[in-house]
Amino acid sequence: MVCIAPAMEPQAKGRGGERRRVAATLGRCRPHHAQADWSGQRRRGSHVVLGGYLLAVAWLLLLLCPPDVSAADWSIAPGVSFQLGYDDNQVYEGDDGLEYVISPSFTATRKEERNSVAWSSTLRLLFYSSDAKLNRVDQSHALNWQYNLDERSDLSASASFQASNGFDVFGTYDGDYRTSGTRYSLNIPLGYTRLMTELDALSLGYAFASVMYDGQGDDYTSNSVTIGWTHSFSEIFSATLSTDGEVSTYEDGTQYSGSVNIGCGYRISERIKADASVGLGYQHGWDGDDYVTGVGSISISYATQYATWSISYSRSISPSSSGTNSIRDYLNAALVWKISERFSITGSADWSYNQSYGENSRDQHTFSVSPGIEYALSEEWYLTLGAQHSYVQQMDGSYDFRNKVVLGISWRGFYK
Repeated sequence: MVCIAPAMEPQAKGRGGERRRVAATLGRCRPHHAQADWSGQRRRGSHVVLGGYLLAVAWLLLLLCPPDVSAADWSIAPGVSFQLGYDDNQVYEGDDGLEYVISPSFTATRKEERNSVAWSSTLRLLFYSSDAKLNRVDQSHALNWQYNLDERSDLSASASFQASNGFDVFGTYDGDYRTSGTRYSLNIPLGYTRLMTELDALSLGYAFASVMYDGQGDDYTSNSVTIGWTHSFSEIFSATLSTDGEVSTYEDGTQYSGSVNIGCGYRISERIKADASVGLGYQHGWDGDDYVTGVGSISISYATQYATWSISYSRSISPSSSGTNSIRDYLNAALVWKISERFSITGSADWSYNQSYGENSRDQHTFSVSPGIEYALSEEWYLTLGAQHSYVQQMDGSYDFRNKVVLGISWRGFYK
């Protein structure tokens, strides 16, 4: 498939990283002169780095000494892709020009009667003609396990590690600035599901997450729990009630958050399904601010043997005790259409509108559309062509446009 990084809107990254509430990020920007000594945080995040090295070593062992697939139910799927792209990036100065991407990947899965295990690893080597300082190597590794306790109960566990080497972008009202570094993340979720009756299902979850920066960023660890209950009123209608809580620890303090969510799903026909949900969340920030977030979303999807499309819309409202209120609207549309055995097309469009009221009030629009095509040269070789057009409203109210074109070829093997 065509892989183009989505256009990113400038955001002020607050405590809690990407998962924090919108109200915690809008209108809270770092000044240009913000600097810090991160050596202590690098030592505290050494366990995350170690986990990444262990996963990388295991990936190399599987690659160099693959298991005897004939002796067990193993499936091995190596692959590699090469991409050449051109970006006229006007959003972030210095990113325009040619881009080269080499991405090897490896997946190994084993399925038995009651359990299954899967390992996947991907490396992305990115090179930029405009500025060698932007060159980077990203890596991601994941191990997933599922075990069937009995006819009604399942256990699941996984561990994933990601390392992104490059530049973190911090928004300011005068533009943006960058700081080089690496972001490491380790996630370990555990899950248990049980079919209580023919109509009711219980789900329990726990997750540990750790994020560490050796550049500029906020290290943190978090522990979260989730409880959910699903009831099927009929074959076409079901409802879910869930609640979750999370404790995140930073150098400067501890953050607490929780939410309650209600959702429902309705199968309009064999091909069309609609989903809707509403939720209410609370967050007590490390800085003493309290946030209450209301979220609502609705989506509809259509699927056949050869084509799928979906449309989703969500809105979040986040007032805070400090007087800064924010509203975010997000709309997404996606299409995958397999025209023939060899030829398929994809497309997606994203639109978001952020409004912040109170201190540093502002509005921010972003839009992106990404069409793509894929042609199978053979069973293992694929040719891809993708494009992206986007615009980003900067924090001073001006607009910047961005156009990107990517041509790629990939090899995907499969052995069983």
